[in-house]
Amino acid sequence: MKYYKVLKGNVGGFGNKTHSKGSTVTDEMFPNGNAKTLCEMGFLEETGPVKKDELISKQLIEETIKPIITEAIEDYTKAEIMDELKKQETEFNPLDKKSVLFDLLK
Repeated sequence: MKYYKVLKGNVGGFGNKTHSKGSTVTDEMFPNGNAKTLCEMGFLEETGPVKKDELISKQLIEETIKPIITEAIEDYTKAEIMDELKKQETEFNPLDKKSVLFDLLK
């Protein structure tokens, strides 16, 4: 099993699951060969395995800091969505439509 760090935006894996920038992922989270391709494209960087303690503390931090978005798009203004994306350190284009930005929150 190979380990990678997500370098850019969100990358999609099995089951429509997306992995955000800074996440540690494995090649088993993607269809066969996709992790290598994403690495060659600059979306992933190969790393060593993460220590279990580091992984658990990182997951707890993400769960604590990153709020779960359950409201509808109508509950947010475009500015609020952009503020939340900045807090999450998610790359986005401020010229994108509100619906595109809202999808990045999920």
